[in-house]
Amino acid sequence: MRGRVRKRGNTWAIVFTEGYEEVFEDGKKKRRRRQKWQGGFRTRTEAQNHLTETLGAINKRSYVTPSKLMLIDYLEGEWLPALEASGELAPLTITTYKTIVKTRIKAKPWLAGLPLQQVTSGHVKRLLGELKKDGLSEPSCNMTRARSAAPSPTRSRIGNWRPTRLRSASAGAGERALARARGRA
Repeated sequence: MRGRVRKRGNTWAIVFTEGYEEVFEDGKKKRRRRQKWQGGFRTRTEAQNHLTETLGAINKRSYVTPSKLMLIDYLEGEWLPALEASGELAPLTITTYKTIVKTRIKAKPWLAGLPLQQVTSGHVKRLLGELKKDGLSEPSCNMTRARSAAPSPTRSRIGNWRPTRLRSASAGAGERALARARGRA
């Protein structure tokens, strides 16, 4: 990947190739670069250092395009509809997920209004702490963690309840799911 540093007024800016997209023009398939500008750097060195970090992240495939998508918008607008469309989960499971999002996540404006890329494991721990303080039982808190962060079906194909699935959700499952979600946002 390539990039460059440019002076814009009193500050410095960088421009780099964020990726490529395929478009059809005149019936032909063409590949276009998606260039991204970032500005506001006080010095050329500061801009160059940021460009180097960004290009390194792109090459390692760990770069995530900055997004202003809010957590609640992602959950209600993308995550839940994708689960419904997949057809892999029972209708009762989908209803449970919707209820958890509505009553436990949307009810906390400090969490629901956060940009998705800023949600950390600390936010998940704070949510669980508040839910416990509000009187939610330990199994219900575990269910919230498992459902809101790393959903997995809790019913087998024949409908038998398997509570061991709920208890087996590791504490790191939420962090891993958030990392995956940030990559998609």
